[in-house]
Amino acid sequence: MGANPEASFRIMLSGGGGAPLDRWRMYDNQENYPELYKSWDHYGYTLIDFDIADRSYTGTTWSLGHHDLPLDNVLIDTFYQKRENTSPPETPTGLYPVTEADLPLVLVASPYSGVEEIMSSQFQVTVTPGDYTAPLVDSRRDWEDIYWDTGAPDYQFIDQNEGIDLSRLVIDSGISFGQNLTWRVRYRDQNLAWSDWSNEQTFTVAAANSFADFTADVRSGDAPLTVRFTDLSMPVPTLWNWDLDGDGTMDSDSRDPEWTYTEPGTYAVSLTVQQDAGQESVTEPAFITVFGPPPEIPVLSIECEMNLAHLTWTANSVYSSYRIYRATEPGGPWEFVLETVQHEAWNAMEDDRAFYQVTGVSVSQ
Repeated sequence: MGANPEASFRIMLSGGGGAPLDRWRMYDNQENYPELYKSWDHYGYTLIDFDIADRSYTGTTWSLGHHDLPLDNVLIDTFYQKRENTSPPETPTGLYPVTEADLPLVLVASPYSGVEEIMSSQFQVTVTPGDYTAPLVDSRRDWEDIYWDTGAPDYQFIDQNEGIDLSRLVIDSGISFGQNLTWRVRYRDQNLAWSDWSNEQTFTVAAANSFADFTADVRSGDAPLTVRFTDLSMPVPTLWNWDLDGDGTMDSDSRDPEWTYTEPGTYAVSLTVQQDAGQESVTEPAFITVFGPPPEIPVLSIECEMNLAHLTWTANSVYSSYRIYRATEPGGPWEFVLETVQHEAWNAMEDDRAFYQVTGVSVSQ
């Protein structure tokens, strides 16, 4: 099973039909083709269910096993394609490098974001900005690569891409110190749609000092705020220690943690990494800002007594004072009447009718 690298269609060879079955270890020239992401030495078949109204299809692949491991119609794969109610992945951002990089070269992209699940990423590096006709590096990888098996007695599939991080690419050959290079990245989803290419990033390959660094997909928002952090430390660390809420204790040892802030406030974020040269740390004060719910709007009530308007409204402790405005027509223009710390006021009725509004003034104003 595979997919065309550019076009939106899949590649599939399924069956056997009683013919001899090519098994792993029968030949020395078996090649793991990059456009194929699942290869089984099983007899099998695939059912395709078309939904004409929804302009979609769903495929299921079933295995009968092989002579050493007979199976009774076991589901081993599902896939689909939709023409409606879907969209390509969001265009990623090249996070690192953007100025300089050391060797081995590590390219880091922003996390995948899309309606469908991720399928692939593609990184390209060129010596000529804007020209990728013959890139120095052109790496396309899938979320999994089923190729080979464990042999007797279990014959379990082996995923060559198990644990892969499609947002990072390590390049350990073909790059030299002193080169000026440009790179870009894009993502593909399980619906076979590619995102647009990221904006190019140009950098110089130079010997760099060890450093700890990170970024986040969002820096502010309303509570509860979920933030995805991305480690940018170089050289690649072996251990990570994150303090994500500024309280001095470790919150995560993941490389790229996700954290949800439930309380309003401003938070410092610290990262300590273990590298070959030792420990490196970085702290970003006031890195994350979380906003609470907006204060309630005062509810105004008006009672007329003779030629006076008695205004009352709901009080809220977040307001330091209240401003009263008056108009002779609905919607204004509004004329300022007075400002008070109380939650009631009297105003003389100078016209046959009047309209009022009350605005709460917070301490910061």
